[in-house]
Order: sequence, then structure tokens, then C-alpha cells
Amino acid sequence: KLNCFSVINGEKIWDFQTDNDLIKSQRKLSIVYDNQKIYFNNTRGDIYSLDKYDGSLIWLTTTREDSESLQSFLLKTSKLVLDENKLFFSNNKNNFFSLDSNTGIIEWIKNINSDLKPIISENIIFLISSEGYLFILEKETGKLIRITNLYKDIKSKKLKKASISGFAVSLKKIYISLNNGKILEVDIDKGKVSSILKISKGKISEPFINDGQIFIVKNNEIIKLN
Repeated sequence: KLNCFSVINGEKIWDFQTDNDLIKSQRKLSIVYDNQKIYFNNTRGDIYSLDKYDGSLIWLTTTREDSESLQSFLLKTSKLVLDENKLFFSNNKNNFFSLDSNTGIIEWIKNINSDLKPIISENIIFLISSEGYLFILEKETGKLIRITNLYKDIKSKKLKKASISGFAVSLKKIYISLNNGKILEVDIDKGKVSSILKISKGKISEPFINDGQIFIVKNNEIIKLN
């Protein structure tokens, strides 16, 4: 159920109940919004668009086959990204979607296995697969511009087995957080890992870039990198 509350007095304005699965997915829900509508996903992998002011349903798009209904506990979806009038998200079922945010119509689907949040820069989409491949796509058409194996020149087996927590894109570099406390710095032009930074012995957050500096969260601490 999605609830809407007033930030002025805390009163509930409206709520909306979606279909429910007995077994929940492994990914928390994601919510994005524009001036008129709210977009969110449920544990079944469905995408909803609601009127922001009264909670009425505008459209519903199902992104999972009926035959997969008993596999919802294995479903991992990325956070939703709203860019202009398009919604982008991926899942670990080898699907990366582009939806029209006005109608909910699926514009294109690409075979990319990832539960990481895609990053949009003008007409370019950056996405990293669970296997460590960097995908660069055109936003409008989904046309593949380039695919690069980021682990190609890395010899460490432990590093290759580490899962990716998230990534951030700057003008010339991509910074990738691993669950073993390390950061991979990738040259965008060459598509190669240029350096490996050890931040922590444990898990770290996805990197955040602000004013040309990188911020990482770990164990109630915030680390700033130049």
C-alpha cells in the first residue's frame, strides 16, 4: 500500500493498494514523481502511475510474465529513474526497460542483467550488469553504443567475485563501489579500470558526486574523496 500524508499536519490524504504477493521481492520499493504524477513499483515488478493529488490510478504496466509469479522472491529491480517523459529501470531477469511516463507503454527492452540504478547523462545511459559489463546506450532508441568488460584486465579473483553496490558518473570517470570496501575508478573513454581505491574492510555505499568531490558512506561515517 502506498500512503500519502500532509507534511503540514501529518494527516493521511489518500492511500492506494496494489496487488500483493505472499513472498516479497528482495528489493525495497522505489518512488519517483513529477509535477502531476507519482511512479512506483511493487513486489511483483509492476509499475504504477498515480495522480499525485488524489491517488487515482492513471496507468499500470506489468513487466513480468505470469509464468514467473512464483519466482517473485528472486526478483531484484533497480531504482526507478525518471528523465523527462521516460522511466528507466532494470532487473535481474535480464531486462532493461524504457517506458513512456505519460502512457506506461514500453518503448524498448534490452537484454541486460542488472539491479543497479541506471545513470542518465543527456542522451546517454550508463548501466553496469551484474557480471561487470559496462553498457552505454542511446536514451531515445536503446541502441547499444558500447559494451566493455570492466574485469578484463583485473587478475584478482576476489575482486571479480565482489558484488557492485552502485556507481556514479563524472565527466571523464566512473566510480564503482564494491561490497568489499573498494572503489573502482574507470576511464570512460578507454572503458578500463584506471585505479582501485581501498576505502574500508567492510561494505560501503554507492558513491555520490557533489561539486567535483566523491562521498562514500560506511559504518556511520562519511568519507570525502577529491
